[in-house]
Amino acid sequence: MAAAALANLFALIVGVLCTQTYIQAVFSASSPATAAAGAFTAALIVIPVGLPSVAVGLYMRLYQPDTMPLLVLPTFFAQHLPEWLGGVALGGILLSLVGSIGGLSLGIGTMLTHDILAPRLDLRDPWAMLRLSRGVVLAVMALAAFIAIRNLHSEVLMWNYLSMALRGGGIFLPLSLAVFCPRRVAPRWGLASMVLSTAAAVVFSLWPLSSIQPLFVGLLVSAGVLAVGALRQRGAVPSERAEEKTPTP
Repeated sequence: MAAAALANLFALIVGVLCTQTYIQAVFSASSPATAAAGAFTAALIVIPVGLPSVAVGLYMRLYQPDTMPLLVLPTFFAQHLPEWLGGVALGGILLSLVGSIGGLSLGIGTMLTHDILAPRLDLRDPWAMLRLSRGVVLAVMALAAFIAIRNLHSEVLMWNYLSMALRGGGIFLPLSLAVFCPRRVAPRWGLASMVLSTAAAVVFSLWPLSSIQPLFVGLLVSAGVLAVGALRQRGAVPSERAEEKTPTP
């Protein structure tokens, strides 16, 4: 039990460091002092929000243990709060769901459209890009709804930790090398590390017989691929090394 809790904590830390929503506040700060102030302010805000949520979860687990995990918080608001306060709380949940789903779907759709699909389809017309982006966003939302419906009785925290593990397993080591040791590994090896480590983490997360934390599998694969890339980079002749650093026109 303690080992699983520590593994989830490590996944949370690594995932937060690799999530643009969180780390961008540090990268975009005007100074290290501003970044530190923003990080500590966010941490202080999380505490008064997180502690009541934990208390609600413990209360519902004690008095209504058969409640579906996904409905614990709405059930508490509807049955254990005054009507006006429960209505306000349920309205806040609805707004947060719509905002978070819309924002995340738009972000994923934008990345898939502009960084992957449009360059390969050679799309330059703005209206064609807009239609493609709308289609991708709808596809992402449909896929997310399908996964949610198929896993109605799962725990929300399980998906939270899994998302942190998938992000951290694929991004943490390449991002760390890019920040602290730039040009140590060729870009193609960094890309291969992200793709292979994420695929390995997904496979182990879907394998019901495996109790291994997907984050550790992803980090292991990522480290192996980056190590091979670093060795190849160190053994490359100067002309090949210069060719790898030269951007493709």
